[in-house]
Amino acid sequence: MKFRTEVDTTKEFDLNPDEKILTLGSCFADRMGERLESAGLDCLVNPFGVIYNPVSISSLLSNSLEPRSSNDNWFEHDERWLNTDYHGSVTAATKAEAMSTAHMIHENTEAYLQQSSLLILTLGTAFAYEDKESGKIVSNCHRLPAARFTRRLLSLEEMIASFNVFFEQLKKINNKIKIVFTVSPVRHVRDSLVENQQSKSVLNTLVHHFTGGQNIYYFPSYEIMMDDLRDYRFYEEDLVQPNSQALRYINEKFSTFCYSSAMSVYMKDVLKIKKRLSHKVMQQGAEAEQFMLLTAKSLQHFRLKYPFSRIK
Repeated sequence: MKFRTEVDTTKEFDLNPDEKILTLGSCFADRMGERLESAGLDCLVNPFGVIYNPVSISSLLSNSLEPRSSNDNWFEHDERWLNTDYHGSVTAATKAEAMSTAHMIHENTEAYLQQSSLLILTLGTAFAYEDKESGKIVSNCHRLPAARFTRRLLSLEEMIASFNVFFEQLKKINNKIKIVFTVSPVRHVRDSLVENQQSKSVLNTLVHHFTGGQNIYYFPSYEIMMDDLRDYRFYEEDLVQPNSQALRYINEKFSTFCYSSAMSVYMKDVLKIKKRLSHKVMQQGAEAEQFMLLTAKSLQHFRLKYPFSRIK
């Protein structure tokens, strides 16, 4: 008998351990990116901070691939300069410093878009906030007065148009990069469960529009969480965020989705060396010295085998 509806993931392409990866989007993009980064892979994780809606995600990527000019969205709050185009982590004590920080993030993102083999885009919600004065979708309201913004569900057409602009730009600088869309499994309960489901449905329709195209794929993290791991024992105490066990399971599914044989071997070697490096030697004497010597040799061998790895 079967007691769960498992979501099958088949191999879509081969991701090798020496390739660059860029993840961008919701907090789940952080979770995925951090796991890849902790394995020593060359991964740029959410350079603009957490961004939830597709229009802001695609616009930030587009702005990284075109001549950048200053905008008028900077403002001072509690002696820090912020911008509604960016997450609150993109800030500084002066406007000039904040603008310089944003410029460097765009430059770094552009470099990764040029060199990366994989771009992971995690879409959080189709609801967004529009600045009433400019008519522009913002990435973050930064707790500005609610009367300044209109909250609305993005249309499928405007999300498609925004991504089309970015994809055309991307083709010109890196037409071999693979793009993996995923819909965040984190439910936006503040929107209400009904609106959350409406939002996720629109996101799935958006992703369906693009997948099947050249080098564009869909990884079903949302479906894995909602259908395969539907029990609340796989959630944190807030009953919204996937817990560590769920994240490990989703990561296993991701490995079958795109890991090459070389990547699988690398990941096993990473687990071994990290386990050895994390072991605390409590005793002293010959045995302890021998263990430390073997650990140093193991690390040296690992670095020679994988010179690209960021495991230290």
